[in-house]
Amino acid sequence: MPTIVPVKFVSTPNTIIQAIQMVLQHTDQSSLSLSEVMGYTSHAFRINVRPKSIETDSPYTIHGSEAVRRGFRLLGYHTQGICPPVKTITPEMLTDIIHIIRRSLDRGFPVVAWNMFALEFGVIYGYDDSRKVLLAMDNSFDGSIPYDQLPNRRILSLSVMDQPIEVGRQERLKETVEAILDHAYSRDGLAWDQARDGLRGYEAWIEAFNGGRISNKGNALNLHILADARQHAAAFLELLSKQWDDGTVFGTNVSHLAQQAAVHYSVVLDNLRELTMMYPYPLSTRGANPRQKENVPRSIELLSRAREAEELGIAALNEMYERLR
Repeated sequence: MPTIVPVKFVSTPNTIIQAIQMVLQHTDQSSLSLSEVMGYTSHAFRINVRPKSIETDSPYTIHGSEAVRRGFRLLGYHTQGICPPVKTITPEMLTDIIHIIRRSLDRGFPVVAWNMFALEFGVIYGYDDSRKVLLAMDNSFDGSIPYDQLPNRRILSLSVMDQPIEVGRQERLKETVEAILDHAYSRDGLAWDQARDGLRGYEAWIEAFNGGRISNKGNALNLHILADARQHAAAFLELLSKQWDDGTVFGTNVSHLAQQAAVHYSVVLDNLRELTMMYPYPLSTRGANPRQKENVPRSIELLSRAREAEELGIAALNEMYERLR
């Protein structure tokens, strides 16, 4: 009889957060909204692109296992990461990996995984020893993977829930804001060498428009993902401003800065939304071509405005961080 941990599918183009939230459904933080999970993990504030062309794989030009580990850490959980080079997996190693997955599922926690059915994150939510298969789900498919097919992935990356971390409210917010700032200033070490992240991501995007080699599909997909993220950033900051408005001087200061940052991120979102209307995803015959010269000036203007507003939002978060220290 199969062992299944029920998961409710989470609709978001950010598949790291999709997978993390499907695991959180089985923890004491199951009530966190998608905006809160996006915010506390810093993913609502991330931007990651391939320079020159802005390809469709841009969101995943990061060290994914470490991004998942840090995301769970910011939410208050340790994880066990398993990422062996697939060519080195022996039958004995595979037996151990299956045992670790089964143990997590027996404890009631799905396992976050990369590249189950597509090059994106998903979850393993069950197993069936009689058929020797894992049950898995991502944005593309919900189905089974034979045990002996696990090493056939280009990269095998699994993250298993471990022990919770006790962290206070102020410390949690401080660590979140620190992660947001580290990303904004490209100092968190998660991006691949050839990628551009944080505020540099906007510069690379503008250069891609100027260079005339920008990918039509990649541009539309990345705008879709980025606009979705900034929508959650603005919502998360609005929520923080209400949660910290507790009548104390300290809480009022944090609340004010969160509200200030929320206003700036709403401006970021407005500019990105206009871009998503120019370049809809999925691609449409109504959509503009980013390589056509007549579309470039307005696209660069909107990206520049988004970047300027994001810089102001980051400045407010910098001030918040100084107060939280």
